[in-house]
Formats: sequence, C-alpha cells, structure tokens
Amino acid sequence: MKIPRYKVLRDGKPVKIVVDLSFFIQSSPAGLVRWSRLQPLLFPETFFFELFTSSDQERQLAAYRKFPDCENLGARLPQVARLLDHERQHKLPAGPALSSFEDRNFYLNPDLAAGIYQFPEDSKAAIEKWEKKVREQSQKLPQLTKVLLARFPNILSCSNAHRPKTLSDIISKVSVDDDLIRSIYTDYADSEAPDVVHIDERWAVFWRIRFLLLLCLKHFESYPPNRPMNASPKLLDNEWLDLEYLILGALAGGLASTDAKTIRRFFRLASPKRWLFPAN
Repeated sequence: MKIPRYKVLRDGKPVKIVVDLSFFIQSSPAGLVRWSRLQPLLFPETFFFELFTSSDQERQLAAYRKFPDCENLGARLPQVARLLDHERQHKLPAGPALSSFEDRNFYLNPDLAAGIYQFPEDSKAAIEKWEKKVREQSQKLPQLTKVLLARFPNILSCSNAHRPKTLSDIISKVSVDDDLIRSIYTDYADSEAPDVVHIDERWAVFWRIRFLLLLCLKHFESYPPNRPMNASPKLLDNEWLDLEYLILGALAGGLASTDAKTIRRFFRLASPKRWLFPAN
C-alpha cells in the first residue's frame, strides 16, 4: 500500500484521517510514520478491539510491529457511544468537538510486538465484556428492517426482476437525502434527544442513522427479501464494527480503508466530499 507523500488540507488545516485495521495491515511501518507527520491519524477503539481479538496471530503480530517505539502514530478515539452520550447530554454535535475526545497518550506494551505479552486477568475480562457488548448490539441490526419496510414497502412488493433497481434507488436516496434522515430521527427521538432542527452532518447520531440504514439495505441485496438479515452472528458483528469506522470517518473528514464491500462503498456514497484513501 502506497502512502501519500502530500498533505491533504481542508479550510487550510490538515484533514484528520480515521484508519481502519484493513488499511493499517497493508501499509508499511515507514509509510505510516511518514504519513502521521503529514496528517492527523485517528485510531478508533474498534481498531484495537479487532486487533486484540484477532485469531490470526501472525497478522496480529505484524500489526503490533507497525507501531513505532519512539512515538505514537496518532490519537485514539473512543467508541461512538461516547459521542452519542455527549450529544444527548449537551445538545451539541460531536463533530466540531472531536479533538476533545482524542487521546494522544495511548500506550501499547512493546511485549505485544515481541509476541510475549500476556493480558492480565482484568484486561481479559474487559475484552470479553466488550465482545459480548458488540454481539448484543449487532443482534439489533435485524430490527432495522422494520424501519426500512415502513418507509419503503416497495422493497417487498416489487418483482424480483425489479428489486435490484429498486434497492439501488433506495440506497441512493438514503445516502443523500438529509431530510429523510431527520424524519427517521424524529420518529424515534424521545423528549431528551436534541431538537431535530439542529441535526445535520456535524452530528454522530445523523451518521449513525444513515449508515445503519445502508448496512441494512445491503442485506436486502444479498438475502431473500422476507429474510434480509439472515447473516451469521459473526458477519453482523463485523458490520457493527464497520459502522464505527464509517461514523467516525464522516465526522473527522477522512477515512483510510481497503474494505471495498462495506466501508469504502458506503463512505463514498454517503460522504463524497470527504477524503477516502486509497482514492481508487
């Protein structure tokens, strides 16, 4: 993977880039260090969750060894849930305040790169709890079919021959129609939620709704329309993690990923003005 040798700016400032594990694995250590000096790189907690829970030890060690001993490659970002809590509590968008969530002092034990580190029991318990939480959240994805079918009943009523075109049109609408996202937000927001008049692309909750719908629509493309979320629990887990990268990348303004099936596809559709690397 070739890392850019130029700086990408927006409004005179370097664009922040959310890095996913797929991109990181395919990049050279020297290239990542060089890039980190040009662009602010952001590593979501999801990145480390995927890394710590990987069953591929060789891939895991290769990733650990890409982190330099002398400096951090960037900042760590919390899970999207924390940003949503911030928005709900303060009635303010998380996007403009993203820098306040960045942790530039995160530390990876060098024994991880040596393959000799053993997580203490409390860390193991925390990772197991995290895995259970991901599974709990991902199992809620099938419920979104009801939201989509209420808005777009033609998903089921159209003929099999017309379904690909129907789904393509709906995916395009969900990707660009901000009023649709706000309307769905209004349907499910309670009295403590921020007022819909303020909800736009600066908000994590805005992107969460948009990308959740797109993920669900993807399943209507792959499975029978009467059983659209017939995917394995592991696949749903992976898509829940993809959601984190998508939301944070949209808020930050840039995303680096090689995942073409989900992350790159929907990021390009829903946020074409934001920076996606690789470009092709």
